Amino acid sequence: MQQVIRQNLDKEDVYQLLDMIDLAVYWKDCEGHYLGCNRHYLEILSLTDRSQVIGKTDYDFYSKEDADQMRENNALAIQQATFVGEESATINGQLEYYLSTKTRLLDITGAVVGVFGSSIRITDIKNKMEQEKQLAIREEELKTAQIVDLVPAFIYWKHKDGPYIACNQYQKDIWGFDIAGKTEYDIFSREEADKFKLVDQYVLEHGSYSGEEIVTNPVDETTKYVFSSKRQLRDSKGNVIGIVGVSMDITDRKNAERLALENQAHKIVQEQQQKFKKIVEQVVHDIRSPIASIQMILPLCNNKLPENLRVPLNRSASRILDIANNLLNQFKLVKKDAVATDEAFPVSTLISAELLEIITEKKYEHSRLSIDFITRISPSGYFAFLNVDVQTFKRMMSNLINNAVEAFDGKIGEIITSLEVIANTVQIIIQDNGKGMPEEVKANILNNTAVTSGKSDGHGIGFEQIRTTLAKNNGTLNIETAIGIGTKIILTFPKIAAPNWIAEKIEVCEDDLIIILDDDESIHGAWDARFNQVAPEIERKNFKDGRVAISFMNHLSSEEKDKIFLLTDYELLSQNLHGLDVVKQTGVKRSILVTSHHNNQRIRDLAQVTETKILPKPLASEVEIIIKTSETNAVKKLRTVDLVVVDDYKSLVDTFIFNYSVNRNYKVCGYYTAKEFLDNVHLYAKDTKFLIDNQFKTENITGIEIAHLLHQDGYTRLYLFSGTDYTNDPTIPDYLTPIFKTDLAFIEELLNEK
Repeated sequence: MQQVIRQNLDKEDVYQLLDMIDLAVYWKDCEGHYLGCNRHYLEILSLTDRSQVIGKTDYDFYSKEDADQMRENNALAIQQATFVGEESATINGQLEYYLSTKTRLLDITGAVVGVFGSSIRITDIKNKMEQEKQLAIREEELKTAQIVDLVPAFIYWKHKDGPYIACNQYQKDIWGFDIAGKTEYDIFSREEADKFKLVDQYVLEHGSYSGEEIVTNPVDETTKYVFSSKRQLRDSKGNVIGIVGVSMDITDRKNAERLALENQAHKIVQEQQQKFKKIVEQVVHDIRSPIASIQMILPLCNNKLPENLRVPLNRSASRILDIANNLLNQFKLVKKDAVATDEAFPVSTLISAELLEIITEKKYEHSRLSIDFITRISPSGYFAFLNVDVQTFKRMMSNLINNAVEAFDGKIGEIITSLEVIANTVQIIIQDNGKGMPEEVKANILNNTAVTSGKSDGHGIGFEQIRTTLAKNNGTLNIETAIGIGTKIILTFPKIAAPNWIAEKIEVCEDDLIIILDDDESIHGAWDARFNQVAPEIERKNFKDGRVAISFMNHLSSEEKDKIFLLTDYELLSQNLHGLDVVKQTGVKRSILVTSHHNNQRIRDLAQVTETKILPKPLASEVEIIIKTSETNAVKKLRTVDLVVVDDYKSLVDTFIFNYSVNRNYKVCGYYTAKEFLDNVHLYAKDTKFLIDNQFKTENITGIEIAHLLHQDGYTRLYLFSGTDYTNDPTIPDYLTPIFKTDLAFIEELLNEK
């Protein structure tokens, strides 16, 4: 049969022959693309025509997990000449099992060109075997349960796939119901059930678990502390078939211990108060002098230090001094039985800028550790404002990140800090994959109990400061943690309206003249890269000298000056003027001040005088750029560019734009998703050159399918830009030219073609 298929894969009589076989039959190329199948395989996929299968892969029909397994089995068949084994897949919401046979698919020369497979459904057989196994387990464990019914502890048995098999009589009497046949999710909240599920998984993988757990009594919803011991449950052959667990109620003991700890913590605070006060006074005295020297020396380095080093140094010095002063003020205000408070008041704060600043400092502080700091900020999160006291907020974030660092005990780890807007709230998450937090510590934190986090000389100051900051700034705290997995700290604050000084977006017209003024050459390259991507046809002028820019603008006619959109830095070193001076002296009507000094109130006041919005320089890469059709150009012009690159590998697209647009002065546009490209393709002329990748992992479309749509719309210069060599592939249509991604010479020819 394989020889017949090898010689005539596309013959209709072969398909008719295969349709008569009472098996699902299919064949694929070495990359996993379907070349054909019989009628039974179409029925499995609920399809009616082979054209719906040919050219696609298992990832188009099955879940990623199922498709990964099938792909591994295909590889085994190619490597070992054959594969025989069980495969499973979720089809139409139903888990199905198949016995599959796969062999190499050879061409007429004997070369391996793919895989030929057949499958027969064995789901009913599997289910029957599983039911018989569960009945046997239940019968055996029920016998054991009779022996332990009188033990005054919760004893239970669980199947390895989740459902409880049985429990002892003591547990039935206490709870008033039998848990047999139920799962954690039928008894407890989802959060608790998820936690118990993780522990069960640990037992199945490692053999046993012992530790304290917090459980909500399902009868009266009271919180109980239990000590649990869990072991693997094995059958007579030594196979792991489930879990047996014993849990003892230790609530009374834990409450007594908690009360003792609270009393001890109170004594520690009282005893250490005077010691801390003396230490703080000495530390503050020793800090102030060197910080004052740094602040005096830094202005003398303006011409020697670039802005990206100078600004963080200034801010770091100011923060150290603020922290020192705040510590001293707190201890001056503290009296017996009094609580220290901050004098600062909440203000409208661009929270992403403050968060990025503290994360940058933490990266420097812990640079010698093997910890990867990852920051994830949603598009709306970059311009979200909170009403907070900035200094206490930063100290809180510093404490939380330090706690996450300590969770690794010097080992390799990852800390992810996220910021996003959800409805009318702003959520900040600090997540680590460290050792996790004991449940009693979590409970103490959420119940405002003093915490030492296991440190021999700890005093709970970090979390006390966090609680105080949250209370002062209308924030809430939630904690998700699991031993050996990590901890997630979730902070939620009410979002406030953005102030009128912030530039949340850049709106320019197609016939505008964009003028970029900054004394840092790298800033010009960054702006050019952004505009080359979204609007390469808009005219731009770049200036490093403010007076040269003023002269240029003031020599334009009034009509030409009305078309200016100015993006200017505030600080222009050694020029005796700043960006707002340029706005005043030219009288331009549309301008944005792009500066790292957005928190300076004096600069905000000056900007308000000239009606200039402010864009924090760290957000210049995130601000949305909107291109509007001008009133004098009602008919929208098509974009004229040298090349458009469409690829879901963001770094590749960015490299193209930087290399060919910024460095080589070509007009190159790029898109990271097929959807965004197809939404904007109408902006380009029909003879525009498009480089289109073939695989878009998160979108249900290929580059070949995109090219087909463009060809139907009349686009003529289409190139399949792929890491796979399609040069001699007969399935590629004649209107689509394959280009290998490493063929830079071909790309150079394209750019230079007219």
